[in-house]
Amino acid sequence: MNRGEDYAAAPICLTFEENFVTNRKKVENMNELSGTERRNINPGLSVSIVLKQDQRTGKLTKGIVKDILTSAPKHTHGIKVRLATGEVGRVKIIG
Repeated sequence: MNRGEDYAAAPICLTFEENFVTNRKKVENMNELSGTERRNINPGLSVSIVLKQDQRTGKLTKGIVKDILTSAPKHTHGIKVRLATGEVGRVKIIG
């Protein structure tokens, strides 16, 4: 084998386009609202929560926020809310 062939087969770095797409995905993820921050959640907001009995399976329940139960500004597992239906759980998805 020729040494030039070995180096040509292995990419040395990302192209400009690949780097741009990778960085854009990171920025888009940073702009998404997080269910772990209280400031992102308000009464009347549509959210998906995990109920206590569904924590093992991760099953989501959709609803409208009636009350915010977590007083801390952040919670690693999600802000605890009460939905308009009376169900209580931690916010996983906003919207």
